[in-house]
Amino acid sequence: MEKPQEQPLHWDGPKSKFNITLIFSLVVAVIGLATGATFLLLLGLLGAAMNWFTSAKQYLIYTNSLVVVYGRPRVKVIPYSDISHLETLVMPMGNRLRVRMVNSKRLVISVKDVDQFRDRLDDAMEKFNSSYGPSNIIDQFDSGPQDKTPY
Repeated sequence: MEKPQEQPLHWDGPKSKFNITLIFSLVVAVIGLATGATFLLLLGLLGAAMNWFTSAKQYLIYTNSLVVVYGRPRVKVIPYSDISHLETLVMPMGNRLRVRMVNSKRLVISVKDVDQFRDRLDDAMEKFNSSYGPSNIIDQFDSGPQDKTPY
């Protein structure tokens, strides 16, 4: 018997409804197919495949993780314990949300309503950290020697 799936607390889609790069790549592939240019066909299909697997289709906020859904079958799950902090980026094309990871990687999120998404993600992360406690790596090493000299 399958366990029922947990419902997301909040979800949002990308800011743009149309993926211009994917459309352009498919047009190049069709031109390559129509003219018999194998190079253009392969270039268009490669561009479309890259875009399909790297462009986010949906962002889901759960109680313990942020889930980014790319083109099927690619789904990226980011546990809140791996997230260091959130930053709002103000750009000429519109605001973005940057998620900084503990391992210094970054993920830029471009959703329709950045402010609401950040508020919901902040709330979910706060509830998670209050339930499980923030993981502080420095506290693990405080029980070591009291002499802090580097040599």
